[in-house]
Order: sequence, then structure tokens, then C-alpha cells
Amino acid sequence: MKQKVAAFLLCFLVCFGLPIPVSAQDPAFSFEIALNEPVYLNGTATVQIKLADLAVPLSGVEFTLNFDKAFLEPVITENQNDEMNAFLKKSPQNGWEQICRYDESSACYILRFSAPDGAEDDDALVQTVDDLLIEIPFTAKTEGETAVAVADSGVIGVDKNLNLLSGSGAEKKFAVVLSDKILLKPTSSLTLHATGDAAFLTGIREEAPVSELQEHFINFGLTYLDAEGNPYSEPFCGTGMRICLFSGDTLLDSVTVVVKGDLDGDGSVSSIDCLLIKRYILGNAELNEAQLQAGYIGDEDEISSLTVLLLKRHILGNYNLYQ
Repeated sequence: MKQKVAAFLLCFLVCFGLPIPVSAQDPAFSFEIALNEPVYLNGTATVQIKLADLAVPLSGVEFTLNFDKAFLEPVITENQNDEMNAFLKKSPQNGWEQICRYDESSACYILRFSAPDGAEDDDALVQTVDDLLIEIPFTAKTEGETAVAVADSGVIGVDKNLNLLSGSGAEKKFAVVLSDKILLKPTSSLTLHATGDAAFLTGIREEAPVSELQEHFINFGLTYLDAEGNPYSEPFCGTGMRICLFSGDTLLDSVTVVVKGDLDGDGSVSSIDCLLIKRYILGNAELNEAQLQAGYIGDEDEISSLTVLLLKRHILGNYNLYQ
């Protein structure tokens, strides 16, 4: 009965806007949020909520889950027939109950979970952080970076003696991605193609600013790395630069940039590139696949003395590699 009284007390205070007399001590618990990343556009984003840093057993919790309606559409919005029972994936004795509602105007869920009426023993209490698991499904409807959050101000707990306890919230930032593959916009003048297991991006001219590269892609939040895996720091797109699509720390896809005539990877065509090709022809240097692709001038699929001639003419302004 105590647990049911606790849940009723929380609802009464919140519904009538009355101050909630929580303990003034440090938070007795906190929340932890995880998702089924990567989250794909038009796919399901399942928000998983667990307790963390639990100092005392709990017979009930209340909190508000906030989200951005521009990115996420809640799957369950009604609770007249206990539809939100589906949120409770795990609870003590699998017997906890919910009093939840969706507030469309504020884009949030007000979530209350407590031990059932008549549960008097300690086995009905949340005693470890693994005793309670809540999962709330959304549909991801817009690509981009967003977050879900449990606000500190709305976090309340109840111990077995009906004392109201303060808790702390959590935030989880993530990205909604169109795909697990890097994709160009239909209007882009660039080309993605594969050679063996490697993917290359071609069509970039020399001295093309890195700052203008994102506009060619459908994907949001791409990462640029150099050939060594370090953040790309050059102002121009250069051969060997890697464009990567991450979800958290997980690499989903990557492509390597190829700039015609740029073999040294600085983003421009110079005498150094001619020297590299001469050394390759003489057998004194090796070129990786991206460099070979950069050395294929015009319709040629091999590097020869003609390549050197065309590069020299381009440098002198008598020939355009990109026409």
C-alpha cells in the first residue's frame, strides 16, 4: 500500500502545481540514457533509460523525458488502455506499474513508475541499477544532430518509507543519419565509385575548399581525416583525404578523395606531382591506389610520359586537366 500511496502523492503534487518537498541532500540516484545507434532516418530510435548511482532502494520514480519533435515522433502517445505498459521492460518482480502521459505541447513524456499496491517486502524495491529498464520508441523523421534528456528539475524518487528524494537527470546526444553509407546529393557534380574494396570520390578540382565539401552530401556531420587517420587540417581537398561517416565511435562508411593531378595530397597540381610521376615511371617510387587514380589523366587508365607532359602543360596554363 505504501508504494501506491507514494505514486498517488507524486501525481497529486504535480497535477496541482504544489511544491514537492524533496530531500535537500545530494541526489539519491541518477539516470543513464542509451540508444540503439546508429539511428536511421524513418527508422526506430529506442531510448533506453536506466538508473545509475543508486544510494537507497526506491519504491517509485518520476521524471520527464524531453525530445525535439522536429527530429523524433513518439510511437506511443495514448495510455487509456495502458499502452504505456510497454515502456517497462524490466522491474522488480516484473510487477511495477506506470502512470505516464505524453504532453504534445511541450514535446515530452511525464513518466511515473512505482511498485504495485500491496507490495510490502524489499524485493519489490529497486535495489540495484539493473533492476529497472525503461524503453521508449520513437520514429526518426529528420536527419541531423539532436538529443533526448531527462531534466534534473523533474526527477523525484520515493524510498520505502515514502520519503521523497531528489535525483539527477541525463542527456544523450546522437545523430539521425539517412543511411549507413555515404551518399551524394542528386545535384552534386562529384562522383562516387568503387575500385576493389575501396571507394573513391572524384570530380574535385584542385584548390577546392574543404569548407564547401559538405554541401555535396546527403549525410550530415561527416568527418574529414588525413591518410594517417588524423583530423584533416589542409584548406583544400587533397588526394588521400578520407571522408568518414561515424555513429558515435563506430565507423559506418568512408571514401577517399581523388583530385586529378594531385599526387602529393596538398590539393593543388605542382612540379612535385610531376616529380612523383617521373619517379614512378622510372621504378623509383610506388604510388597507392588513390595516387594512381589521381594520375590517370583524361581517358587514360595508365601513367606514362604523356601524363607528365599534360601535367606540365596544366601547370603552365596551356592545358586544363578538368575539362
